[in-house]
Amino acid sequence: MPGCWRRLVLGDSEDYRRRKALCRAGDDLEDHVVALGFRGLPTAESLVPGSPSLSDRPGGQAGICTTAIGYIRRRSALAHRCPTEAPLSIITTNFDASAAAALGGPPWLIERRVAAAERAEAVGLPSIAEEVWRYSRIDELDLDRFAPPGSVVPAATSVAAARDAGVGVRAALGSIGAVAVVANGYLAEVELSEAARASGVRLGRLCDLDPEGVVFEALSAEPVDVFGHLNQAFCDPLLLEIPSGVTIEEPILVVDWVDASGGALFPRLLVRLGEDAVATLVEWHCSSEVEALVVPLIDVLVGRGARLRHLLIQDRAESVWQLARHVSTVEQDASLTSTQAVLGGWYARSRTDCQLVGRGASGYLNAAYFAHHDQVLDFRTFQLHAAPDTSSNCLLYTS
Repeated sequence: MPGCWRRLVLGDSEDYRRRKALCRAGDDLEDHVVALGFRGLPTAESLVPGSPSLSDRPGGQAGICTTAIGYIRRRSALAHRCPTEAPLSIITTNFDASAAAALGGPPWLIERRVAAAERAEAVGLPSIAEEVWRYSRIDELDLDRFAPPGSVVPAATSVAAARDAGVGVRAALGSIGAVAVVANGYLAEVELSEAARASGVRLGRLCDLDPEGVVFEALSAEPVDVFGHLNQAFCDPLLLEIPSGVTIEEPILVVDWVDASGGALFPRLLVRLGEDAVATLVEWHCSSEVEALVVPLIDVLVGRGARLRHLLIQDRAESVWQLARHVSTVEQDASLTSTQAVLGGWYARSRTDCQLVGRGASGYLNAAYFAHHDQVLDFRTFQLHAAPDTSSNCLLYTS
């Protein structure tokens, strides 16, 4: 398939039914992309519990736009399956409440971990019978093959490898405002430039910067599936905070390295931009040639009038499962531009929830992916226009 930019225009229900019928009629998805679009939903209840009917919101055409984007898979019969099986249970003790509590931390975090692990066990694994997981590889995931690390302190060899993995990216970016190195899901080291430190930028373990967990309570997105609960149970969150009125000219880099064979890893990044703040965040997701399960989650709050540019490059080994979620809340007159370049993973899923909650907010979502062999690279976007005069755009590049 030649490289091309595809603007995702959300079709009406007739268009959606037509494209879905084509998938079920025997289209094997080889060398092309399936884009399923929905619009005009009357309520956000299914995505945002307790949200009022969007049709009741004053001004504009507030509503939900959701797009489930398919993948390039060279040899695939996934489109022919219309399963009806029920969600699977998590049959393993690797992810139970005692394992989550053993990671330690302040009391509020241990309490959250235990509760999240219990919820994960109750929810169980999803199945491809669910619309949001249709055409995925989720039915092939065996959690018994993976286990979380027993400590939030990465091994010295992993830290050194993570540091080396970020050398090329740092050189390409030039001057850096700050850098955080994450090894096997947990923070290894942080470096702040003098300018960033003087401006009040904070970057580090949430437990160190916010001992009472106030920021986590404010920023943490509600889980939408078992993997969100597992992330809450086994993460040790990293916080990036840009104060109001501060502009950081140099990019902020987060290197996320994986080399734990058989590891189940749950990196989490909380990002908060104060009013009128400006920043650029670059995430580099990489790994050695290991088989692992990685469930990264980023929670972003772009404050009133703030501007955030976010670039994520994912180049894990092709033996890695990656189930990522990106949740952003954009306030009045603020702007988020988020771009993903996805290259690696056996099954690499990226769910993006962009919530435009203030008048004049904008969200621009871009992605490029390049698959070969039996890779499945899966994108799902949910764009919630919860205020008048908001705008969003979704652009996808495939090759």
